[in-house]
Amino acid sequence: MAAPDSDHTADLMHKMGKELARMRVLLVDQHASARNSMRIILNNLGISGVHNAGSSAEVLRQVKAYSFDIIFLTISLRTGVMVSNCLKNCDRSI
Repeated sequence: MAAPDSDHTADLMHKMGKELARMRVLLVDQHASARNSMRIILNNLGISGVHNAGSSAEVLRQVKAYSFDIIFLTISLRTGVMVSNCLKNCDRSI
């Protein structure tokens, strides 16, 4: 029989796994290899709702179409700072 603490830990891990599975993440980088590497890492963590964008225009389209929990945005993207400011200051009807 498992100790009560280990049962509680297992329950928390199960709940956390369900939350991760529901997360929607947007990966933004002009390099497909960087986006693919991040996707693999996130998928291994149990996050399956991973979207990609390789340009500023695609970021804005994706944000308008979906609600994301996390956006990983490379600032080295030519207009990454502009996109970051827009995401921070603009409403959902971009």
